[in-house]
Amino acid sequence: MRILLVLIAFPMLLITGPVFGADLVGTWELETDCLEIGDNSIPSNPGVISHDTETLVIVWQQQGLYKGYLCSDPTPNGTLFGTIVNNNVTLTQWDANVEGKLQGKNKINLVSQHALYNPPAAPGTCIGTLTRVSVGTVCP
Repeated sequence: MRILLVLIAFPMLLITGPVFGADLVGTWELETDCLEIGDNSIPSNPGVISHDTETLVIVWQQQGLYKGYLCSDPTPNGTLFGTIVNNNVTLTQWDANVEGKLQGKNKINLVSQHALYNPPAAPGTCIGTLTRVSVGTVCP
């Protein structure tokens, strides 16, 4: 009976893998392409497409939760929070909700939606990639 239990339980552990995904602590380079709402009074206006890069540091992670900050933030004390379950990553910042998928231990593909809470930034949608550049937790 014990052998049967081991034969069932061990493969289940291998299949489910780490429920809380990979270790995200470190410094990440964020590259995004965004479509922001332009002048809504002109129906044919496609909006504004922008490309941006940013450095993000994840300083703490435990049981699928993590905390970090953007290096450009003047008060880098936990300005973003998130979860990682299996390979699904979420990130919440006060003006954005981001969803992503872990693509190996050093890359995350992201999609975000920004609200109009951070003038002069306009609401919009972005796609991007986070690439780990260091396991350190200090902005470059």
